[in-house]
Amino acid sequence: MSLRKRASAASAVIAALAIAAPLASANAAIPSIPAPSSLPNPLAPNPNLCLQGVVDPGPFGPLGPYGPSGPYGVNGPLHGQQNPIGNAATCGGLLTYILRGGNLTSFVNGNVASLGAAPAGQ
Repeated sequence: MSLRKRASAASAVIAALAIAAPLASANAAIPSIPAPSSLPNPLAPNPNLCLQGVVDPGPFGPLGPYGPSGPYGVNGPLHGQQNPIGNAATCGGLLTYILRGGNLTSFVNGNVASLGAAPAGQ
């Protein structure tokens, strides 16, 4: 490699470093912006979640025992009592129940409470 090419390459490296050094120190001087605390956590259960248009064809759906056509519906024998899954049957069924934070334990406890008994351990 000729001396002229080496000098040209060295000049390019020195120029790049001369530009990069002030930029790096300027970025270090900028304070970091904290994340807003008012943003909801998308992974946290949302008790108001309703998936309109999603229909669960199973027992957690509108035609199942927890839907409006089942025992907790208007014409059912349990009408007026607390539905163990709330309105999840008309808002997406099992998927909505799980996304709202429901699990097997809360489902069993909800069913026991809807019958007027205290869940085990309470």
